[in-house]
Amino acid sequence: MRNLLLTLAICIVAAAEGQTDSTQPEVMPEPPPFHVEYDSAVAYNLGLRSTPRSILNKDSTLHKSTVLPGHRINEKQIIRIIDILNDNSTYGDEPYACFEPKHAVVFYHKGRISGLIQVCFGCNNLVSTPEFPAMKYHYRKAKMEYLNYGFSKKGVKKLKKYFESVGLKVSS
Repeated sequence: MRNLLLTLAICIVAAAEGQTDSTQPEVMPEPPPFHVEYDSAVAYNLGLRSTPRSILNKDSTLHKSTVLPGHRINEKQIIRIIDILNDNSTYGDEPYACFEPKHAVVFYHKGRISGLIQVCFGCNNLVSTPEFPAMKYHYRKAKMEYLNYGFSKKGVKKLKKYFESVGLKVSS
């Protein structure tokens, strides 16, 4: 009988240690950094009159709706957009399905496209190559619970301010 009580007590303690306080918010892990090899980057408006799904054609040339010449962005501006999109707080609201991006940053390495960020404020979403770990984290979580991988209100504000600061048109 004593062995049974001891075993029962050990099981209860072990089960209690495995439980977490559900009132505590989940702490999001710090995402690994977004990495793309580049020697320059250019910010573009696109599709101001038409609605392309991507700034790039299938042959990796810029879509005809891209507003040229674009705005070459400096190292500080490149780091800023990467920091914004790597920040977990940039995400957390619901995305929509339209994806008609009007803003893009294209990374170039040795004259070839090495990375791409496309932002659609209409659907509250982005597509990038490579992917941003923070957005991917919210996307994986969304598949299990709820759609929260769209931009947060804070994220939209930061992104619009960023695109205006590099010379792109941003509708309100």
